[in-house]
Amino acid sequence: MAYENDPVIPWLCYGAASIGSLLLVTNSDHWVSDIFLGAALGYYTAKYVRYVDDQRTQMYLIPIVNATTIGLALETRL
Repeated sequence: MAYENDPVIPWLCYGAASIGSLLLVTNSDHWVSDIFLGAALGYYTAKYVRYVDDQRTQMYLIPIVNATTIGLALETRL
């Protein structure tokens, strides 16, 4: 964890995200499943990026554009 020595930072960040999520759900802007999946995706993406950084692995974001596809690919190399 990047802020493992400062216990206040995670509480502030997760608290702000939780309040924002509650506002989105109560205003009917998002479903609870949207919030849950978005939070899980963000959390595990951050964990993976941190793991890759700790391993000193090279990570590349490669654009894919052809006649039928537009997207991104993530490639990691040890």
